[in-house]
Amino acid sequence: MKRIFLYGFVLSALIGMSSCGIDDARRSKNSLKEKWDTINNPENLQSGFEYQLEKLPLSGELQKKPWSDTYWPSYMGGIANRWNAKRPVDAFKYKTYKLNELKRLSEKKLAELSPAEKYSILIQDYSYSLVEYERKRNHPTDETWFGLCHGWAPASTAFDEPNSTKMTNDDGIEIPFGASDVKALLIFVQQFDQTRGKEKGISDRCNHDLGKNPENANDPECRDMNAGSFHVVLSNQIGTLNRAIVGDLHRGIEVWNHPIYGFDSQIVSESADVYPTAAPGTVKIVTVKTEMRYITEISPSWDRAKIDSDPTQLASIIYDYQLELDSEGRILGGEWLQTDRVDFMWVQDAPTFSGYFEKVEALYKQAVSDRN
Repeated sequence: MKRIFLYGFVLSALIGMSSCGIDDARRSKNSLKEKWDTINNPENLQSGFEYQLEKLPLSGELQKKPWSDTYWPSYMGGIANRWNAKRPVDAFKYKTYKLNELKRLSEKKLAELSPAEKYSILIQDYSYSLVEYERKRNHPTDETWFGLCHGWAPASTAFDEPNSTKMTNDDGIEIPFGASDVKALLIFVQQFDQTRGKEKGISDRCNHDLGKNPENANDPECRDMNAGSFHVVLSNQIGTLNRAIVGDLHRGIEVWNHPIYGFDSQIVSESADVYPTAAPGTVKIVTVKTEMRYITEISPSWDRAKIDSDPTQLASIIYDYQLELDSEGRILGGEWLQTDRVDFMWVQDAPTFSGYFEKVEALYKQAVSDRN
């Protein structure tokens, strides 16, 4: 564990933060039976879910879609990346500005600084602790999928989409923040360790490269989310409760978390012919086709992305699976009919803004008020 102090506030570079994944403290040996085991139990997310298939909605969509942004790749320096610069800048080597230099910079040059630099200036941290932290947390040789999607996905559901704004620090420097600068700070605080422990998850993370080692696909941790659990969670969380959920949509060692915002399910067939691996008590097998809709990553932008007018931010995937029902029509488990499937799903509370990141809240509120 690497530690660096920012104004008396400890930042911990946890191993799970070095990728798009969340730390998985729920490690267990999954049963290979199709009835969900402890780690796949929908109760891990919330008690009181409806399990009777005929009472569950077959479609649903969040009233407010999550917003899109970059996942702030590690190999590009995370939120120390000067994404708005006219020419590429090495995030690990650029020179930061002293106070007297900042006072002479044009608004255009200030706008080109990274989110980490801008926030440091806002709080008058001219040693740029956040920039230095990002340079220690990341490395130019990191895997391209390492980043902050585990911050972006829940932050996009917890906060309204900000717009560009300006804030003036106590030294009189007016700092222009692009929408993605504000998002970067929300994302960083969301994934920061002060919020860890507030997430609730279902299923296990696969730590095998299934492209190189496909024989590991049937290992307990790589069987991924039980198909019955998937249907119960998706239909309850989005269809009934109108609550967002995050899913790792990559089956294998890479983790790509995305906010899920909608689904449409179709009952394809029903059969009393129960296969041997079905959950005990199963009397009916129901085959289902579900289109699940989610938000995908985009490049950072100065103004808010306005997701409803840009279909490139929207994506979907179709899943085919079978549900195992008991005599009362309750879902007991399920089985996938394809190799593609959700690795795990999770939710996380919105973070609190305190310590070093206290002023992110004021920045966010102003950026939201500047939307119109």
